[in-house]
Amino acid sequence: MAYQQIPVRTINSTTVVPIINASPQAATTGTITTSSSVITATDLQGVGSATVSIYGTFAGVNATFEGYDGINWFAIPAKNATTVLADASTTTGVIATAQYYNVAPLLGVQQLRVRATAYTSGTANVIIEPSTQFVNNIQQVVGAVTTSGTVTATVASTTLTSVVPGVAATSLGKAEDAVHASGDTGVMVLGVRNDNAATAMTSANGDYSSFSGDINGTQFVRDAPSNTATKSNVAGAITSTTILAANPARRTAVIYNDSTSDMYLSYGGTASSTSFTVLVVSFQTVTILGSEYAGALVGIWNTAVGSARVTETSI
Repeated sequence: MAYQQIPVRTINSTTVVPIINASPQAATTGTITTSSSVITATDLQGVGSATVSIYGTFAGVNATFEGYDGINWFAIPAKNATTVLADASTTTGVIATAQYYNVAPLLGVQQLRVRATAYTSGTANVIIEPSTQFVNNIQQVVGAVTTSGTVTATVASTTLTSVVPGVAATSLGKAEDAVHASGDTGVMVLGVRNDNAATAMTSANGDYSSFSGDINGTQFVRDAPSNTATKSNVAGAITSTTILAANPARRTAVIYNDSTSDMYLSYGGTASSTSFTVLVVSFQTVTILGSEYAGALVGIWNTAVGSARVTETSI
């Protein structure tokens, strides 16, 4: 095994320190010509990684990369390096064309083998080239150390197609209907100051929009107008009679007492001349807001003449 001295410049110093770097052993070569072909590199002491090249004219070859620790054979991560900075790591796979792999880590591994698990035809040439360099099969960061000790790094760009924020206490996301706990992390919702409430915040119906508020942070709100109106008539009666059924979508209830007799109107229950909510005198109108009361409306007249003319608007 040959040795050589390599000059190393230390940070913040010009001192040259010689170190001994063991050259890797010679490359191991072989071929895959059957479904059980094995190419094995031995005596890997001091080897940190290896490059495995597979080339030739072949078809249907499937191979796996395995290390031996003196007792057992086990799978070793092998990163397909045919494409620069390829992200996928594999320990086995179909090899369709000439490819090479970075196999690591090999520290503590005594032997490395490329073992065929499938074969159809042809000859796949295999070269195993050991190296003392330690390579971790994750996306690599290329950097330089300056004299001040600062590391500058260049990372291959990656396009993110989606981000899952998580729903734990320290995550930015929160699950719908989850129970709040003190100290939970989240993202504050910000609004936009808009002193003129008539100014549109978006350009078209259906666009995303921010919350709008005035100089004091008071949020602008406006009731949406109703676009549904239902009319009905209820004949005057001297017994408690339902004028309108309960309706949680009610915006307004407009009731005109078209009778020569006064009507006693009650918010639910049983209406009488001594138990009522509003007295609607003859030929008068009363309007009840749904935001005030959306339950059943019940009425009774002194005499059974005329009718209640009812218009109910809803969302």
